[in-house]
Amino acid sequence: MLGTDPAGKGGIASVVTLLGEEGFLDQQNVRYIASHREGTPFEKVATMLLSTWEVLWYCIFARPVIVHVHSASHASFIRKSIFLAIGRFFRCRTVFHLHGAEFQHFATKESGPLLKWWIRRTLERSSKVLALSENWAVFLSIYAPAANIQVSPNSVEIRAQSKQ
Repeated sequence: MLGTDPAGKGGIASVVTLLGEEGFLDQQNVRYIASHREGTPFEKVATMLLSTWEVLWYCIFARPVIVHVHSASHASFIRKSIFLAIGRFFRCRTVFHLHGAEFQHFATKESGPLLKWWIRRTLERSSKVLALSENWAVFLSIYAPAANIQVSPNSVEIRAQSKQ
């Protein structure tokens, strides 16, 4: 599983932190790789290069069954689409877990023809695309008709309330 450093900010970091705290990652034998972290441009590039090396190493030697990425828009999408392509090359199932609230604008307005093609290809070649809401699923099914889309709302932590 790949995504933002859990110590970082944003929805992806929150979800991954919760998955770790609730024991899901350990119970399911998930290796989490941070492909992005806050910092200088050099630190961000170094994190991307290191995570790419880790994905290659795991795909070659550990042979994961699934490569699951948490993605937003822009650079996040580019990074994650590369990881998914590596996973597909090594015959892993792939899960594209979309978190980016601006993804529709990114995919339809900000992207040129080549990037639109790559976005559509990434979605349609993923074994599963997870959308956080029905509205996102509708957009994705129109944008990438061959994509295998499932709605999976963000998890939330429910703490036991003590009676007063």
